[in-house]
Amino acid sequence: QKMAGVTETAWCLINDSFRLDVCLFYPPHILAIAAVNIACAYMGVDATGWFESLNFLPAHREQVKQVEDEFLVLYEEYSHLKPDEICRVLSKVPIHGPVQQHLLSPPPAGEVR
Repeated sequence: QKMAGVTETAWCLINDSFRLDVCLFYPPHILAIAAVNIACAYMGVDATGWFESLNFLPAHREQVKQVEDEFLVLYEEYSHLKPDEICRVLSKVPIHGPVQQHLLSPPPAGEVR
């Protein structure tokens, strides 16, 4: 039961990471590890053994810590807002439709888009 909560919480953190620039500066596995580590702490799951088993280089550990700090700053900045204020702010963010399939595939040989 707790692990399902960890998974859901980590997924929410990953979604929230797109509100930051961390996805531009850190590789995806660093974001994922930071999200799982925070989610475990939030859900009361001891992840110490799991985290230690990753055999990170010291630089990677530092990157995970930096990403965790970025997440915590994000949540501290928004902690004073009430849910209706958050919805009002988010409603101002433009919603883009799905990317058209023809834009995802390369153009035929000799054609320029």
